[in-house]
Amino acid sequence: MFDLYRGRGLNLGDTCKVYRNLNNQRFSVVATSGDHKGKVVAHTDSILLSEVKFKISEASRKRALRESTRNVHAFAIGKVVSLTSQPHNPKMISVTYHPFKLPYFYQIPSMSPVSSTPKLYLHNGKAFCY
Repeated sequence: MFDLYRGRGLNLGDTCKVYRNLNNQRFSVVATSGDHKGKVVAHTDSILLSEVKFKISEASRKRALRESTRNVHAFAIGKVVSLTSQPHNPKMISVTYHPFKLPYFYQIPSMSPVSSTPKLYLHNGKAFCY
């Protein structure tokens, strides 16, 4: 399911930042340009991004560790390819981020760091790169 937020727009090909929203258990999509730059434009259960880079705000990560609380400080930044569920791809590799375990995004189960990926599929709270 995909819902625009407050009537804001999102188009295929737009570059955006995406994070997992712990309040609504969905992904929040933040515009990186245009009238709504820096603001949430949509919430979705599934999104496919290309040319993805993973970004973590080190200062916010340290604050989360110091206060023992989660905050929004880690994003996947990429171009929107699709806003619908995708068929399973056997080449998909599970990726996650947990600020209290490691200071970077990493593959599961190898725990190898991941800083970028050609494609990232986010679905039902999980992330898969391929």
